[in-house]
Amino acid sequence: MLYSRRKAVARFDALVNKRANERNRLLYATAEGIPRMVGGVRETLDETKQRVRLELVVFLLIDTVKVQQQFVVQALDAFVRLMKLIPDNAADGESSSS
Repeated sequence: MLYSRRKAVARFDALVNKRANERNRLLYATAEGIPRMVGGVRETLDETKQRVRLELVVFLLIDTVKVQQQFVVQALDAFVRLMKLIPDNAADGESSSS
């Protein structure tokens, strides 16, 4: 159990670093020049807005109380398990069984 939690923390840390790098690539110019978004700008902004709202909801569910709420922890654990079942290419409309 402890190993899986460490692994989950490491994966979460990698996700946070990836998001930070995406943000930094958009905000800061490099030797290659001014950064530009490729693809649908509106879709990217909508996805980002939705993700930020979800992250705020999760944060507020956890941080507003001094005692850890088991319901929230259990719901997050279940959500993570469900996300592991979804193939990486599911957003592209493809499935791993095809």
